[in-house]
Parts: sequence; C-alpha cells; structure tokens
Amino acid sequence: MTNVKTVCAFAHELGHATMRHTSSIFSYINARQERAADEWAAHFLIDVDEYRHAEAKYGTRTDWIGQELGVLDRLVVAFERSLHRIGDTIYVNPKMGSGQCNARYSA
Repeated sequence: MTNVKTVCAFAHELGHATMRHTSSIFSYINARQERAADEWAAHFLIDVDEYRHAEAKYGTRTDWIGQELGVLDRLVVAFERSLHRIGDTIYVNPKMGSGQCNARYSA
C-alpha cells in the first residue's frame, strides 16, 4: 500500500476503535459504521483551513483536493458530508441546539 492509503486506513480503523464499533448482522448498520469511521478519519487527518485553500484552488474535484491534502478522495467526500452550510456560515458536525458544533466558519 502507498503511504497515503496506509495512513488513511489506520485513521479509519482508529475511528472504529474510538467509537467502539462492533460487527453487525445487519448490513445497514455496518454501512453506517463505515461512513462514521470515514468521517472520523477525515476530521482527524484534514485541517479545515488547508481544506478551504484546496477547495478554493480545485473547486469540486475531490481527487485533486485529496492529493493536495495527502488523503484519499473517499475521506474528502466524508469530510464534505460532515459540513453543513446555512446562509453564509459553514458548520462542522452540527448537532441539535444553538452553539453545538465542532467549528463554525464564515463563507
């Protein structure tokens, strides 16, 4: 495996361990756990400011953004999935309630 794949796979598995995932007989639960581990790994490896610069540079090309950030494009997609834009503000991993998000940035 390449260094990028190795680092991304290790971060993904750290996500499983951190969230204490266990294998299930239901495929939709396994799929949900895989998405959650990818999102955890994406936030572990991707800095928001670096992502912002790469996105400004490459637009919607997740493969190029991933190459710029040194991660797999699958993790870039997972990172983008966890961002929510409301008006001119971007929230990282928002929860229900005022002020319950990991970070907030002006767009």
